[in-house]
Amino acid sequence: MAARREKVARWESGRVVPELTAQFAIAHIHGIPQEEVLRRGWPDWIHLATGHSTLLMSPWTAEESLNALNHIASTATIYPQQESLIISDFDGLQDIVTSWSNASASSRVFPSGKSRRVEAATMEHLKKLHIATEHVYVTFGPHIASQLADTYLELVSALCLETRYGAPAAAQLCAAASDAATLCGWIAFERGNQARAQACYLTALRTASIAEDPEREIYALIMLAKQQIELSDPLNSVPLLDAARRVIRSDINVRVEALLESTSATASAFLGERTSFDRYTDAAFTAFATGSNDDAPIFTEWLTEDQLALMAGAGAAELGQAERALDWLEPVLGPAGAAPRVPPREAAFHLSSAGRAYLALGATDEAVSCTDSMVSFLADRPSCGIQAEFVRLRTSLIDHRHIPAALDRLERLGNLAPFRKS
Repeated sequence: MAARREKVARWESGRVVPELTAQFAIAHIHGIPQEEVLRRGWPDWIHLATGHSTLLMSPWTAEESLNALNHIASTATIYPQQESLIISDFDGLQDIVTSWSNASASSRVFPSGKSRRVEAATMEHLKKLHIATEHVYVTFGPHIASQLADTYLELVSALCLETRYGAPAAAQLCAAASDAATLCGWIAFERGNQARAQACYLTALRTASIAEDPEREIYALIMLAKQQIELSDPLNSVPLLDAARRVIRSDINVRVEALLESTSATASAFLGERTSFDRYTDAAFTAFATGSNDDAPIFTEWLTEDQLALMAGAGAAELGQAERALDWLEPVLGPAGAAPRVPPREAAFHLSSAGRAYLALGATDEAVSCTDSMVSFLADRPSCGIQAEFVRLRTSLIDHRHIPAALDRLERLGNLAPFRKS
């Protein structure tokens, strides 16, 4: 059917979709039911043949969720890096949300563990390991932190599957697994491995679900939504954010609530919905102002008022509100040459929004300065997210190439490719 390599190459390139009979034949080889081929469509069903079938198709029980955790933790280096998402369409994401929300509490019965028992001290050590892994990522970037994060996830997975624990320890272990999976997902995102990033986020949602931890469920849904906003279609984030909003209750930490509101504002900005953007942005700052740093979950410690300001500024820039965007961005990013009030990665990411706002206001020199800073960061610490933002800013410079400063910078950039995938 496809004896010639050229035909397969056309399928791989995305230029040609295989005939349905060919898809059925491929699915048969990999043991994928025809109904899944029809339901998911090309190329989404292919991911069922690349090690993700347990994650996507298995019931939301404790046993199956731990199996999915073990698979994701133990196969970090087996599957090739994939820039495409496992689920990239609205219906597929809606299916995931529906199956997650329909999971019953009675299905969260943990399988019996082994003879070694998890003690409270173990949980404290795991927390320190998580903090140390985050520190390595923030300090040295995703390439160096990747192996450490994968090893940490494998450790937590082994504890979940091979030790004995009571109900409280089980919930704590699964919460730790959710945190570890989310961190692995973020690092995979930064390295450009989007299939693994999404798989990790889905694993985080599964383990948070069996831990009956709504804050971590919300966080996993937010991370899935952020990935859709930045890489796919912002409309695909809607079912994820709506599902997260349904979990909000009075005892949810306000930082989690603030992050949900801010992410909803970002989605609204990308969808061109100004009124919703204003409403969600106000709600994010209001929620954050009512909270305390003392009881913040470990996975929200990065969220500060400055971070909220950067996200609000980026949303305003997306909506074409240049002056308003800079009102939020400039105080946090600081003038050229000054140290920003946020970690370097966050500053570099949002320089794109600032640069595009400067261009809209005719401040070309300031925009050029933003490109220089992004290039410097990417040369030292490759990042898929920042590379994508750099491309957006460079595209805006092309639109202003009639201005000498913009043309000069474009000529200097030339064929520069500051981001090397790793």
